[in-house]
Amino acid sequence: MNTVTLRTDIVEQIKNLARYSESQTDPDEIVDRALRHYLREMRRQKLRREQQAFEQQKTELLTKYFGEYVAMHEGKVIDHDRDLRVFNSRVFKRLGRTTVLHKKVMDEPERDIMFRSPRLEQG
Repeated sequence: MNTVTLRTDIVEQIKNLARYSESQTDPDEIVDRALRHYLREMRRQKLRREQQAFEQQKTELLTKYFGEYVAMHEGKVIDHDRDLRVFNSRVFKRLGRTTVLHKKVMDEPERDIMFRSPRLEQG
């Protein structure tokens, strides 16, 4: 386990939140949830930036990598391959759990897929 030092005022706020919450949540659980939420949002933002870089470079990518998968990291193609499994394995070995955009280079527009939530009806 690693130790992270928090400012005293933050620690007090967390303790108060834990003490006065309806579920009597443990302070460690509050910090864990908050950090997981923060990290998830940072991954989403990074993927948005990588997607923008992909779109800005799409003409060049189509010329070089048409039909292949590319890995975008920090706005650059860091790997490419036609075999998705080999490609994913290689990128993971290189960067571990770092957020990277993996995308197939195609010239057709992306399609939005909508999923409707099921609802129960009483009969």
